[in-house]
Amino acid sequence: MIALSIAQRKLDSYTLNGDTMADHELLTSTEPCAMCFGAIPWSGVKHVATAATDPDARAIGFDEGAKPGDWIGELETRNIKVTTQVNRAKAQRVLQLYSRAGKTIYN
Repeated sequence: MIALSIAQRKLDSYTLNGDTMADHELLTSTEPCAMCFGAIPWSGVKHVATAATDPDARAIGFDEGAKPGDWIGELETRNIKVTTQVNRAKAQRVLQLYSRAGKTIYN
């Protein structure tokens, strides 16, 4: 959410897919939570690449909220390409380190 907001502010546009803009992509450490999933189509990004999976985040206690079981298909029907599990093992280790460090786990 913050990354999308910063990009829109920096470009002075509420969409990241204007006629004169290059296609934008969102690279994330974990699959989108319910809130981010809802914001992605509105943002204008054309590609989402994720590392860790929703179950990886839930395994350390994050509550990712409810989203469609076929969230990838939902984005793809809106012409948003999705790539998942990019360096997943490394992302899992980062989540585990975060948890072991006693960092805040939001609900």
